[in-house]
Amino acid sequence: MNMTTVAAQYGKRPAKFLELSGANEYMEALAQILNIRKSDIWISKRGKGGGTLQPPKMVVRFAQWLDVRFTVWCDLMIDYILQGNIQTSVVVPTEEAVAVALPLVA
Repeated sequence: MNMTTVAAQYGKRPAKFLELSGANEYMEALAQILNIRKSDIWISKRGKGGGTLQPPKMVVRFAQWLDVRFTVWCDLMIDYILQGNIQTSVVVPTEEAVAVALPLVA
């Protein structure tokens, strides 16, 4: 996802998100938990078609920074789940599904 394009719609720049200590702490924890490099989480490309790109794992955190209403919605959904007001299920993808999806997020 091109975060530069999305942020522009909110009058913001991805570089400002990176200046937040919470954003960096989140990326460090995410990299550690996923056993990847922090540089794999936030990718900037220059030139035509460039911009700041993020993998799906960071998109929600970035979207929360863009619009506090989305943060509230996320918090409410978590609260509903914890209270048992929303039924959830976890579906573990098959190896074939993962093989198909990986090129899409890379």
